[in-house]
Amino acid sequence: MMRVYVALVVMTILLAPRPASAQRLAPLLVSRPLDLPTAPIRVGQRQPFVDKKSSIVPPTYWLEGGVVGGVVIGALGEAFAAGMCESSDGCPGSRISGVVFGAALGFAVGALIGGQIPKE
Repeated sequence: MMRVYVALVVMTILLAPRPASAQRLAPLLVSRPLDLPTAPIRVGQRQPFVDKKSSIVPPTYWLEGGVVGGVVIGALGEAFAAGMCESSDGCPGSRISGVVFGAALGFAVGALIGGQIPKE
């Protein structure tokens, strides 16, 4: 009986998979030098590292997405809170908190989704 256990242990050790090179952990902190301006910038002097064209943000549908998401998820939050309430008075406090929490969450998610769609 002991031979069977020894054979199972030896086979498990020999056949056990080993970690591949892609499964090794990458270093947590990669440092690189920081580019700082060496000369002091005088008042009124144009900063050479600021690109005015890249600071213009194209218009998106973030506000529309936030409103739609807030209304839809707020209504679902109210329905969920009403369904979870078991008392006969309707639990007005929980329904209002369901609307507020759902609307806030829906606005944030909707604004993030709408911000990815550029306006033509």
